[in-house]
Amino acid sequence: MPPLKKKDIDSLKPESSRDVWLWDSEVVGLGLRCTPGGTKSFVLKYALGAAGRSRRVTLGRYGSPLTLDLAREEARDMLMALRKGEDPAVARARRKSLPTVSQLGERYLTEHAEPHKAPTSVQADGRMLNTIRKSPLGKIRTDTVTRADIAAFHSSRKHAPVDGNRILAMLSVMMNLAELWGYRSENTNPTKKVKRYPEQKRERYLSEVELTRLGDALRESDASPYAVAAIRLLVLTGARAGEVIDSARWSDVDLDRGFLSVPNPKEKKPKRIRLGPPAIAILEELPHRHGDPRVIPVSYSNVDRAWRTARKTAGIEDVRLHDLRHSFASVAVSGGASLPIIGALLGHKRASTTQRYAHLADDALKPTADTVSSKIDEAMRRREGNGTD
Repeated sequence: MPPLKKKDIDSLKPESSRDVWLWDSEVVGLGLRCTPGGTKSFVLKYALGAAGRSRRVTLGRYGSPLTLDLAREEARDMLMALRKGEDPAVARARRKSLPTVSQLGERYLTEHAEPHKAPTSVQADGRMLNTIRKSPLGKIRTDTVTRADIAAFHSSRKHAPVDGNRILAMLSVMMNLAELWGYRSENTNPTKKVKRYPEQKRERYLSEVELTRLGDALRESDASPYAVAAIRLLVLTGARAGEVIDSARWSDVDLDRGFLSVPNPKEKKPKRIRLGPPAIAILEELPHRHGDPRVIPVSYSNVDRAWRTARKTAGIEDVRLHDLRHSFASVAVSGGASLPIIGALLGHKRASTTQRYAHLADDALKPTADTVSSKIDEAMRRREGNGTD
């Protein structure tokens, strides 16, 4: 009996009174049934138990997506389960109940991200999961995802390379968890060897003139006063956007001592954001919305819309909300603050994170170095006896 071929399946004609069968010699037990109505389906025949009781299970209708090659792969998996002492039909039913990538993402969010990551990171993960959910990848069953599937999805994000890389990193964690949760075999993470897009490090700081234009734009803004206040607080404190927009609560604001406490899931104690007099003045004038404990009782998207309008008015359309944090650090450096102090203000846990501002610190030291070296040079050039008493 020769192996099944696609041309044989395509040319198979139904008979009016009975099913017509073709059997495969490549995978023993795999057959194709053609009903009198012309429906063609793959079937696996196998013997279960010591008694050799014969069983049949339908794998699915021939065509897209169940090709001959996929039917053989499915049949081999089921026969492997048989050799392990399992009923292939039961094993197949269990596999079919495994979650899709979208469903895996929901479990990842509730059981991994929310307990271990900051609220802002959880929200970012949620936005990335929405992107996956809308793609073909989101509909694929977790145990059947291949490297080609991941590569195709990543390629579809080439217009947004940084976003694509962040989603790829999250998918890698999700697939590791899929192994831990028993959805995939060990060491089968399909994100491995998928090449990330090159990223260009971007440090954007607002100049003094740009800060002036931004101030004018915010004064002219007709956006929600809470959205405008959020933008002002970001540039005045160097806080992360989510810390101000999502996490800040009135109960955690201490105006007398000048700080705002926000949750820090990586540490047992909350993070303190220092509030200078201008930031305190904003909070003192900002009304509390009845029944809402949040300092900024509007959504991130509301603040983002206000920011996009303000930056267009100010002529700084290449500036992101996160760049306000960099600008805070830039002004701190130019004012003579040391890198450790800046790291403490920004809440950096590793000195290496603050090191990105080292070149700004070097620039701030230049005038002092020039003055000192000039004075030394002047003294060395002066002839002895020509100096003043």
